[in-house]
Amino acid sequence: MGRPTLRHKVVVITGASSGIGRDAALRFAQRGAHVVIAARRAELLDEVKVQIEREGGRALAVPMDVTYRSQVEWLLGATLEHFGRADIWVNCAGLGMVAWFSDTTEAEFRRIFEVNAMGTFHGCQVALQQMYRQGAGHIINVSSLAGRFALPLNGAYAAAKHAVNAISQSVACELEGTPIRVSTVMPSLTDTPFFDAMVSKLPGRGDSVVQAMPVGRVGEAIVRCALRPRDQVVVAPLGRWLIVLAEVCPPVFRLVARRYLQVRAGDARPWQS
Repeated sequence: MGRPTLRHKVVVITGASSGIGRDAALRFAQRGAHVVIAARRAELLDEVKVQIEREGGRALAVPMDVTYRSQVEWLLGATLEHFGRADIWVNCAGLGMVAWFSDTTEAEFRRIFEVNAMGTFHGCQVALQQMYRQGAGHIINVSSLAGRFALPLNGAYAAAKHAVNAISQSVACELEGTPIRVSTVMPSLTDTPFFDAMVSKLPGRGDSVVQAMPVGRVGEAIVRCALRPRDQVVVAPLGRWLIVLAEVCPPVFRLVARRYLQVRAGDARPWQS
């Protein structure tokens, strides 16, 4: 058996106009994959497409919104019309939020769920339609360490990412023993424009407890997962230790959480205003 290759594989990536999705798209193309890039911002998608084609790759840009099932189905249709199949589907579209839970509106909570959880739900179901027909495929859901534990000020986002992890785990179990794989990639804080777009109800952008990882580290982890599928991939210097603390040593994890809260929010508390 030869080394695994991505050459001529058709890879669909949502949230590909910037950040992790963009970086992954470029890396897939560099390894010879045909890349379908999807996101809401058409002008940014066109920039990614031009860069891929300038380097000799093949790409299709599809402006769409993952919160609408019909648009995700349209994405699959465009992929099949252009390339004839969908070998790897990366659900990477996401939206963050940092706020006190009591300050989170119902509309904001729903929006976070629509993009992160429902976007993943739509992507998985639509991708599976084609992968069942093909008899093979690989779905990669980009989640977060927030899908394994929740820090303060991240209630809505962590809830949505927990849903993403649950979808991945459940579907992976359903498909065990078949040629269709489902993987979850969980990065920690990553240096992307994600934070510029996220909903923040704290004064300023806020400080971080840890240094953000380079986006390329996550993009490369996604590509490696596509080459050698794994159920879960944790992309974080201290990620596994934090998961252990949260699940095995809750009192110690609470100390970390309190420190995080102090750094992000200072002494301000909603009940003191």
